[in-house]
Amino acid sequence: MKTMRSQASTLPTWMFVSLLTGLCAAACGPREPAEPQVPDDEQTVLYGECRSDAECPPERRCELELCVVPVAEATLRYGLTILPSSASNIAPQKISAQAWPVSGTSVAVEELVTLELHVEGISPERSATLVAIPEESFSEAQPQGSVIGGRTTLRLGRGDYAIILVPDGGDLPRYDLGTLSVEEDGARTLDVPPTSQLRELRGRLVRRSGLPLDLLDLPVQGARVIGIDPESRQTTSTAITNGLGDFTLLAPDDARSYDLRVSPAQPDALIPQATFEDAFGPESDSGRFHLGNWLIELLQLEVRLQSATHFEPEDWSTYAIEARAPLGIGELLLPIPVDSGGRARARLLAGTYALRVRPPAESALEATTIETNLLEGLSTTVELDARPELSGRVVDSSGAPVASARLRMEPLQRSDFSRSIATLDDGSWSARLPAGDYRVTIVPPANLGQPRQVETFSANAQSPTLLWRLAAPTIVRGQLEHPQYSTGAITVQLTHPETGEILAEGRTDTSGRYQLIVPAPALEELR
Repeated sequence: MKTMRSQASTLPTWMFVSLLTGLCAAACGPREPAEPQVPDDEQTVLYGECRSDAECPPERRCELELCVVPVAEATLRYGLTILPSSASNIAPQKISAQAWPVSGTSVAVEELVTLELHVEGISPERSATLVAIPEESFSEAQPQGSVIGGRTTLRLGRGDYAIILVPDGGDLPRYDLGTLSVEEDGARTLDVPPTSQLRELRGRLVRRSGLPLDLLDLPVQGARVIGIDPESRQTTSTAITNGLGDFTLLAPDDARSYDLRVSPAQPDALIPQATFEDAFGPESDSGRFHLGNWLIELLQLEVRLQSATHFEPEDWSTYAIEARAPLGIGELLLPIPVDSGGRARARLLAGTYALRVRPPAESALEATTIETNLLEGLSTTVELDARPELSGRVVDSSGAPVASARLRMEPLQRSDFSRSIATLDDGSWSARLPAGDYRVTIVPPANLGQPRQVETFSANAQSPTLLWRLAAPTIVRGQLEHPQYSTGAITVQLTHPETGEILAEGRTDTSGRYQLIVPAPALEELR
C-alpha cells in the first residue's frame, strides 16, 4: 500500500508645500492625514549646491558638491561584491571583509575562465542544457550552455560547481554529473550514463467514480507525473499518462527511492495535485497509484467580480481567480479566466470550492477568498474591499525632500507580491497595499548623493503618514583593476563585515573607479 500526501532659499521648499496643503484643508475640509512635519534644525543643503565647507553644517564638509560626514579613521572594514554584466569578461566574485584605506583603494578582480566541455554518452542528435550551480552563490545567476553535437562552452568564475545536464524534451531524466572545480581555461570531458543503464519506473494512475458499490478502477488520462528523490532532489524524466492511465519514467540506475508527484498536464484538467511518498524504492520499479474517488459530473459556475468601494477597475481581465477544492487524495487547483467586465465561467465538479481572487499589484482593491457550494447555487458575486491607503515622505538628513527615489515594498512574510513606486518632487508618495507588514528599500537617484536605506512599516486602515529620513552620507572610494580587461560599468556592493547586509551600491566609471554613498551611522560598525 503506497503512502500519499497532498502538495536654499530663505524658506525651504517643503514649507511652501505644507503651507499650500494647510490652506487647501481649511478651504475644503479634512481629507487626508496631515503631512509629517520636518524639524528645521539643520541647514537645507541639496546635492549640487555646496561649493565649499562654509555652506555645510559644522560637522560636515563639502565633497563632490555634497555635504558629507568626514571619516576620521585611516581604514574601514567591509566586504565587496562584484557583479559584472553578462557581456563582461570579469567574473562575479565576493571579496571577503578586510580593512580598506579610506582615501581609496585598488581592488584586483578576477576574469572569467573559459571551459570547452565535451559531453560523452549523449547522442549527437540530441540537444540539452548544461547548468553550472556554484557551491558558493551570491547571485541568482546560474551559468548555462546549450549542448549541441555533444559540445558546449561555459565561462565561469573560479570555484566549485554542481553540474546538471537537462536533456530537452523531458523524456530523459536530469543527470547530476557531479562537482566541477574551475581554476583555469581548458577542456574537460563529462560522462553521461548510456540509455541502456537507465532504470525504467512504470506505473498506472487510477480513480473510482464514488458511486455506491462501484469498485471498478478508472484510468486517469492526461496527468503529468515525475519522480523526485526527497533527499537529493534528483528527478526522473517526466511523462503524461495515456488512455489507460499508464506511464513510464526513466531514472539513473543508482538505487535511489523516488516520490511520485502528480499534477494536471493542462491547467483546466480536472485532476488533483498529489504526491505518493516512496512510490518507487531501490527494488520496486512499478506500482498502481490510486488518486481517490470522484464523479465526473460537471456543473457550470458563474462568478461576478465587483468593487465594494468607489474604485471600479476599467478592465477586470488582469484579475485572477483560482478555484481550490479537495479531490480524491489530493487537491484541485483550477485557474478561472476573468473577462474585462468582471465575469468568469468554469465547468467544475460538484462540491464546495474556495475561490481566491488576486488583484494585480497596482490595484486599489484587496485580495479576498470566499467559499461557494455548487449544490447550493451556480452563480456567486465576489465583492472586493479597498486596500489600505498609505502616504508618506522621504527627506534627507537635513529635511530637504528627496524626489524620484525608488521605493521597493515587499511583505516581511514570504509572498510573490511586490510594489515599486517613486517619490514626487516634494518627496511624497502614496500607495494602496494589501494589509500586512512590509520592508521598504529606499533607493535615491544615483546623482543625488544619498545613501540607500531599509525601513519597515505596517499597512492597515490606521497606518499614520510615514516620514522616512535618510541618514547623513559619507563616501567610500575605490577602483577595480585587471591587467587585461575593462572594469567599467560593473556593479559594486559594499557589505557589512559580519552580516553581509548590503550597505551601499554603485557602478564603476569607464576607468573602473567607484564612489559608494554609505549611511554615516554605519561607520560605527565598519571601524
